Amino acid sequence: QKQKIWIIMFLPEIIMIQIHKGLRMYAIDRRRAIAALLRPSRITTIEELASHLAVSRTTIHRDLMELHNAGHLMRVKGGAVPRRLAQAAPDPERHPPINLAARRAIAQVALGFIEPHDRIILAGGATVALMAEQMGDRPCQVLTASIPVLLNLFDKPQVRVRLAGGEVFREQQVMLTPYETDGRTGLPPAAADAPPISTRFGARTLFLGCQALSRKGVMQTDPLRVQSDRRLVAQAETVILLAESAKIDRSGVLAVCPLCDIDVVITDDQVSDQAVAWLNAEAIRVIRAPLASGPEPIGPRP
Repeated sequence: QKQKIWIIMFLPEIIMIQIHKGLRMYAIDRRRAIAALLRPSRITTIEELASHLAVSRTTIHRDLMELHNAGHLMRVKGGAVPRRLAQAAPDPERHPPINLAARRAIAQVALGFIEPHDRIILAGGATVALMAEQMGDRPCQVLTASIPVLLNLFDKPQVRVRLAGGEVFREQQVMLTPYETDGRTGLPPAAADAPPISTRFGARTLFLGCQALSRKGVMQTDPLRVQSDRRLVAQAETVILLAESAKIDRSGVLAVCPLCDIDVVITDDQVSDQAVAWLNAEAIRVIRAPLASGPEPIGPRP
């Protein structure tokens, strides 16, 4: 029977794992390897760990929860970080303060783009959820994978809501799937092989949130969110990005789409003229939502 021996060789800032035939790797050894593989300054994703250790995502997820509960690391969406990194003071360059007033103003402006009997997509994110909360009971069709968006639309009977199927991810508060069939593997073959809901819903407008907007495009942190958002971008005639000014011209982890896929950016009136200029140079319309009472930072971004 083929088994594995794992040799971890430490080099300056590089950990190399070689897989050979030999003894079986036990859970305790695998978890030590996970702790050693964590990047010192960023999220180490579940995909990276599963690839390095040649085990399933489920196994890595279980190991991360055990290590998190034991205090050896901090479990975050999509992976893990060293506990010393999680306990460090927030970096204002990468995690600017949340501005609730800006989010509300942006959401209010975005509502003006919805027409009667419209077909729209509301992706995940706090600002998009605020948009759903402020939206009146109007006749339209909405596709979403966001649980907060669903809850905010639940008492609006004229809004017909369709859900992109999949697994519920409580941390991200979304329903997502890594499969092309939106998680419908229990259906008969003909139905399970049909295109996912997110690719069959033709929308006039997609309202999209982000972790950051850089000159490379729209950025997110969670691999499943990235996969879901990419599908949604392809289904809309117009893509409107909702982003506070603090998120613009920031670096991100994973790219959702390039700037050429964005038609409109709605931000707050604290955005710099320089940022507006380079967005306009990419043929993106920028709308500044006025903040009547000025910025309202309420704490660090999680």
